Amino acid sequence: MDWLQEIDDLHNEFFGPKTSPKPKQMPNNFETELVDDESDAEDTNNNNTEEIVRNFLRENDETEEVDFLNENCIDELYEKLQKAYDAGCSGKKSCLKQFQVETIYQNVLSLREMSKNEKDMLLMGTLTMAGDIEKTRKGKRKRIRYSYSFESRPICRECFKVCHDIGEKHLRNLKSHLDKNGKVPRDHGNAGKIPHNAFKIR
Repeated sequence: MDWLQEIDDLHNEFFGPKTSPKPKQMPNNFETELVDDESDAEDTNNNNTEEIVRNFLRENDETEEVDFLNENCIDELYEKLQKAYDAGCSGKKSCLKQFQVETIYQNVLSLREMSKNEKDMLLMGTLTMAGDIEKTRKGKRKRIRYSYSFESRPICRECFKVCHDIGEKHLRNLKSHLDKNGKVPRDHGNAGKIPHNAFKIR
């Protein structure tokens, strides 16, 4: 006696003999109904998938914030640079026309890949003091003048801001830092201070 037969005998002893259900009479159109049900299920699944994708895209569109200095959309950045390039700068000589849009665009992209400190150090290295920084004809100089350049060519202040992806306030802060401290990394005013709510070690 084989071990499978023994298992069947034990099963029959405790649970009774196996009885197979009688096959039901299937209607003639059973196969077509089955096919229709499957196609309906596929249509429902496709509709649900499309609905989910639409909702996901709609949510992403609503939450996306676009900012000129922090935008991720490369095409829009290129269009904005192209508009600034076409408008030119306020000076008589069009400084931006010395360069190609692609050159400025690549520079802006590489600057955006840098950290804030790296970008600040690069910009401080690019800014050069113009003239005698100590004195003028009338006495001591109060404000230091700077000359601006891009790709070793002199440019105006507006062109410098466009080419280096920088705003007016950031530029003023950099120049102020250069006047006071020289070309060293900038620290914000709260650096090194202990917060008032920090735990004190005894």
